[in-house]
Amino acid sequence: MPAKLTDFWTWFVEHEASLRTAPGGAAPDQIEAKLREIDPRLGCELSEPGERRELILTAWSQAPAFPIVRELAAAAPKEQLANWRITALKPARGFRFAINIDGLQVDATKLMFHALTSPQAPALLGLRIYVTGAPPTDERWSRILPLILETGLGEELAAQISNLQPAAGPPPDDQALRLDELPEFIEWFRSGGLNQKA
Repeated sequence: MPAKLTDFWTWFVEHEASLRTAPGGAAPDQIEAKLREIDPRLGCELSEPGERRELILTAWSQAPAFPIVRELAAAAPKEQLANWRITALKPARGFRFAINIDGLQVDATKLMFHALTSPQAPALLGLRIYVTGAPPTDERWSRILPLILETGLGEELAAQISNLQPAAGPPPDDQALRLDELPEFIEWFRSGGLNQKA
């Protein structure tokens, strides 16, 4: 096991009680600073503080970093962290939620998309997501849309989206799909759905 992984869990065990009960952003900030010593692509999400807390280790949908996240989670000393649930990569939670970043409130249930594909790269899937509340050029979309996909799809599936393009809503036609239809659409796309349609 790489020394950096051992060092992280040694530090975590030493501070687990305070990390488990610390409110607000203090605990995630401390943990992320240590995670970035392992790999700058790593981060975390924490459940609410309490007697038992979940730590989700994430690579923010950067697929090349997924192996180190899995290795780190597998190295957790579970007997010493009985009050913790350690999860590698964000799980899928569906799209029934709203999010607010820097004053931009977005209801994920109301977002719709068109698929973006290219004959030159038929295995890649991009999305044009129709947005309201701020112009598509607003830089907040570059943070909000990936976060919405990670939350809804789970990190592994979200990493399969090659690019995201915000566009002014509503969609220009009736071919757009709701975002909660995206998991089924990705499965259809991966099974060669576009080729079958052609």
